[in-house]
Amino acid sequence: MPISEMNFNPDSDIAMWGPTGSGKTWLIQAFAKELQWFDKNDDHFGYELLDEDQQPVEAAPPTPIGTREAEDHLLYFRRVPRIQDRAHNYSAHTHMLNIHDDAGSSLVAGLVDPKAFADAHQTLINSRYTLVVLDPTYARKGVKSTLRKGDGRQDTPYEDDLEDLDDDDNGELPYIARKDYLTPQEYLQLIQALFRELSVGLGNRQNARKKRYLAICLTKMDRKKLHGDPNLLLGRLFGEDMKRLVESYRSTFAIRVFSTSAAGMIGVGNQKRSMESDGGLENPGLWDPRGTTAPFFWMFQNAEMERLGVSTERLKWYLPYPVRS
Repeated sequence: MPISEMNFNPDSDIAMWGPTGSGKTWLIQAFAKELQWFDKNDDHFGYELLDEDQQPVEAAPPTPIGTREAEDHLLYFRRVPRIQDRAHNYSAHTHMLNIHDDAGSSLVAGLVDPKAFADAHQTLINSRYTLVVLDPTYARKGVKSTLRKGDGRQDTPYEDDLEDLDDDDNGELPYIARKDYLTPQEYLQLIQALFRELSVGLGNRQNARKKRYLAICLTKMDRKKLHGDPNLLLGRLFGEDMKRLVESYRSTFAIRVFSTSAAGMIGVGNQKRSMESDGGLENPGLWDPRGTTAPFFWMFQNAEMERLGVSTERLKWYLPYPVRS
C-alpha cells in the first residue's frame, strides 16, 4: 500500500539527547530489529520501517565506534492492518521520522554553551519529541541528595553552576563533554539544564503551543540485570533527586520513563547475560532487543490520538499499540 493512501503523520521530528556512549545509535538500530518481532507475532497489524527511498530498513547492529558527528535518519514507519474493519483502518498510520542523532559530546556541550554549539541546541529546541538516553552502567553507589526541599524546577543548586563545567582548556569542548562517563550527580545537573531549556517552548512557531513529549530511556539494562517499574529504577540508578526532578516536570511535558536493552540477553534462566561483548554482539544470530520499540510506540500513539482527537468517532475506535511482556 503506497504511503499516500495511509493515515499520514508528517511531523514526527525526533531529537535524541545523550552523552557519548549512552546508546543512542544502538537504540535506533534495535528499534528496527525489535519491530521484526512485532511484525511476526501481532495478528492485528504488520510493522514496517522504510528508508527515504521507501525500501525496508535492514536491522544491523552498529559498530562500536559510535556517532562522531550529526546524522539525520529519514525513515518511514508504518502500522499496516491485517484485519479490514473500522477499528483497524482508523488505527493504521504512517509516520515520517526525522531522527536527529548527534555526537554525545556536542549534545552535552550544547547545554553548557548553547551559542557555541547552536546546531545541537536548536535541534533539541525545535523538536516536539525527544528521546533522552541515560546510561546507568556508570552509575555509582552512594548517590547523595544535592537538591534542597521544594520544587526541583525552581529550587535547585545548579541554576548558576552549569557554566562551572566549561573548563575549556583545549579551546573546544567543555570539560563535562570530554568525560568518559558521567556520575549520577552530573546526569542530574545536565537533565535539569535540558528540562529548563525545553520548558521555554518550541522554537518552531507552528508547534509553539503544542506539548512536548520526552521519552527517558534507561539503556543497557541487560548489563544491570534489573527489572520492574522504570520510574523506580530511575531513582535507584540515578538517585531520588533525579526521580523527583522528572516528577516535577510532568505538568510541563508529557514524560514517560522506559527500560530498554538494545543488545538483549543470552543464555537460560539465572545464567542469562548481556549479548554485548566488547561493544559488539556476542552472537548476532540470536540478537533480541527488548523495550526499544516502547518509546517510539508511545510517541506514535500520542501523535495519532492527537490527530484523531478532532473526530470523536474515529478516536473511539482507535486501537492502542501492543506491549511486549
